[in-house]
Formats: sequence, C-alpha cells, structure tokens
Amino acid sequence: KTSTAAHLAMSAALDGYRVLVIDLDSQGSMTSIMGGKVTDEWQTVFPLLARDYAMHVQAENAVRAAAGQAELPLDETLTEALQVSPRNLIQKTHWPNIDLIGAQLNLPPECVQGIPNAVDPPSVPFVPPSSSQRVLGIGNFLSLKRWPDLLRAFAAVKREVPEATLTVAGDGPERSLCRSLAAELGLAGSVSLPGVVPPEQIDSLIMGSRVVVLISEAEALGVALLEGAACGRPLIGSRTGGITDIINDGVNGYLVPVGDLGAVAQRLTLLLSDPNLADHMGQESRRLCQERFTWEAVVPQYEAVLQRALASHQHS
Repeated sequence: KTSTAAHLAMSAALDGYRVLVIDLDSQGSMTSIMGGKVTDEWQTVFPLLARDYAMHVQAENAVRAAAGQAELPLDETLTEALQVSPRNLIQKTHWPNIDLIGAQLNLPPECVQGIPNAVDPPSVPFVPPSSSQRVLGIGNFLSLKRWPDLLRAFAAVKREVPEATLTVAGDGPERSLCRSLAAELGLAGSVSLPGVVPPEQIDSLIMGSRVVVLISEAEALGVALLEGAACGRPLIGSRTGGITDIINDGVNGYLVPVGDLGAVAQRLTLLLSDPNLADHMGQESRRLCQERFTWEAVVPQYEAVLQRALASHQHS
C-alpha cells in the first residue's frame, strides 16, 4: 500500500502538480521514501490528531464547567499537542528520480530492473524531417513542461530562421499564458497551440515537423520524444530523467541543461538551418527506437524477468 501511494504521488509530481503527502505511519515510512526525515512520532501527523482531540476536550470542559460538572483531564501529551501547528510538521522535498520500489523494499540495485515503454510504428508514410521547418512540442501545459521557455527560445530562432514555425499540442492551465506570451513576443502568426490532438493524428503531426522538443524540468521517460524517434525525427530535450535514455547527445539530437534557453535556441537553429543534419539525426532516432523501444525489443525483457522470477520460485 505504501509503495503504491508513493508511486501515485510521484506520478502526480512528474505531471507538474504539487503533492501533499499525509503520512499516517507512526514510523514515517512514506515521509522517508519521499526524502523527508522523521526522528519520532512528533514529526508525523499524530500530534495534529492529538491536538484535534485536545481541542474537543477543551470545548467539552467549557460545557462541563458551565454546568458545574467535573472536567475531563488533559494529560501532558495532549497539553503539548495543543502547541503543535501544521507548519511545524510540513517538510518540503524534491524527488524527481527516486527509485520508490527499491527504497520501500530496501532492495539492492541489482534486484531492480528498469524496462522502457514500447512505442508503436508510425501509422503514416515516412516523410524526411528536412521537408518541414516546423518545431513540435507535445504535452500538457503544466509548469513542469516549461513551454514558456520554449517560446522564448523560439523567438531567438525566428531572428535566424524567419520561416520557422512552432506547434505545441496539448492542453492545461498554462495554455492561455503561452498564447498571451506568443503575442507579446510577436510570434502569434508563427505559433500554433491547437489543444489536444487525437492519438490517431499524432503521427501525421510529427511527420509534418522537422524536430520534436521536450525541455521539461523532470520527466520519467518522455513519450512524445519516443513517438518522434519512431517517426525518424531529430530530438531536443533537457538533460533530466528518462529523456537521457532516448537522446544520444550529438547523435540523434541534443541534450540541453534545464532552463538554458540559449542552448535550446542554438540547437534548434542548427537543425532548422541544416537539412542534411536533420535528416541524418532523424535516421539515428529511428534506428535507436527500433533497437530499444519497439514491442519486439521490449517484450523479451518482460519475459526474461518473469522467467527469472519463476525459476527462483521453483528453486525456493
């Protein structure tokens, strides 16, 4: 139960949400997994529960006193709990890449194997990246994705490659902000924010683009980049999380530091200005995808894990 809750919290955080974890374990196991520290029960939620009960007793005693009845006792623990505030207990943590299963079960690294997502082959005919001058981003409009950073970097790209365009497909709370920012940067005629694109149209959207970009501050994998690789597109992504498993820097695209808008603009300009480079890196993306991220490559990894588990169970 604890590891399941931890995975849900991690998933929400990676989608850009701020997560409040209320740890009901007196040992603080969930807090520990999330990177917090619990030295005793007074750093868990229990003092707040005790404070709530103590406040109830105080209210009851006020009624009893008015009726001339004996008051209920408040022991030392309840009296101390009345001084506790949620501000004393909340801990800020940052855990974008923590191995939750290993941390929860205290497993050695060799006992935890990561298996990547698989991606379907493109549903539309291949078109070379050099046939387009469009930059493409796909994902939710959450702060974690840093789409405003991409817009600012693209403004610099437009000065070098005037015919370039940018499309960011998806929806979320920052979409209207990005639309306003595009207008503020003078990019309204070059930037398209079409909202959520149906899954059956994604491959066509990618095939009509030169490069796929994802410069999030944290990503478990980066499915949009996998889809771009399957369609033979060069990729640009931030050097974080699972993105580094998809982009081989300088081979099938470029990795850039999170928040480095100059690096993003430079790499985009390079790919938009050099059609041969874009086509070559696109070929490398497709080769990498076929080697590592097709169903034919991923399913045997699941089979091997299950076979090892079965053999271990039979010998135990």
